Amino acid sequence: MSFGMVFPGRNWRLTACLSAFLSFWPLLAVAQTWVTVTGQAELGNRTMAEAKQAALEDARRQAVEAVAGVHVGSFSMVQDYVLRADVINSSSYGVIVAEEAGQWQIETLQNDPPLLVVKVLVKAKVAISKGKPDPGFIVTAKLSRNLYSTGDEMMVEARATLDCWVTLANLTADGNALVLIPSDIRRESRVEKNETFLFPGPSERAAGIRLLVRPLPEHRRDREAIVLVATKERRPLPPLLHGESGYSAAQFGNWLVGIPLDDRTVTILPYEVAARDQS
Repeated sequence: MSFGMVFPGRNWRLTACLSAFLSFWPLLAVAQTWVTVTGQAELGNRTMAEAKQAALEDARRQAVEAVAGVHVGSFSMVQDYVLRADVINSSSYGVIVAEEAGQWQIETLQNDPPLLVVKVLVKAKVAISKGKPDPGFIVTAKLSRNLYSTGDEMMVEARATLDCWVTLANLTADGNALVLIPSDIRRESRVEKNETFLFPGPSERAAGIRLLVRPLPEHRRDREAIVLVATKERRPLPPLLHGESGYSAAQFGNWLVGIPLDDRTVTILPYEVAARDQS
């Protein structure tokens, strides 16, 4: 999916480039392990682009399970964002902070009718954060809805049990993290205890700013997530390197696992967006 950020008199479509080299800032008190796995997905009624993405998601799920020692299930409408920046809702989950996709294969299974399966070999580095979460630091959040069609508007609402700083990102089906806060729209967001957080907020909406969703090019349907990271201390994202237009999801995860567990809480808000003729 890609967001259309609508401003008065203009329409921005922001995307980011997937980076192959992800560890450009230090991880703090984090264990990291490389694993090699094979992901696969049936072609079925998917496009080839969608099948390849599903195979990558399967590989990432296996990588996290192999290192974290837990089963990462595909709960309702959760795919890439669970695996790559699973952005750890608990200390037992891992985050992929680097990956290398190797050989791709298409196999035909002798079913009736024959079934095409897309396979990919992936080498992934999985990081596990140390420490324990603060049980008194809780964020409840929701989207305006979970199912969208091209051009629909999205709203994000949240409330925290402690004063906190909010970082908000869209983890996209192509492995990118579109950072919504901080950005040119809202430089930072300090939220007080039990205060309602809205994005876009009233002043932004009054200025004509909207979040309009749509699937990625060549995709009929995408399943993605909004990730809200609340921290007790201000935790700015590192500056982008020269020539980079945005963060990959793994870079976002790399930043995240460097934050102590007792200083942060993460809320994953999955959603699905379909082309108008697929909704």
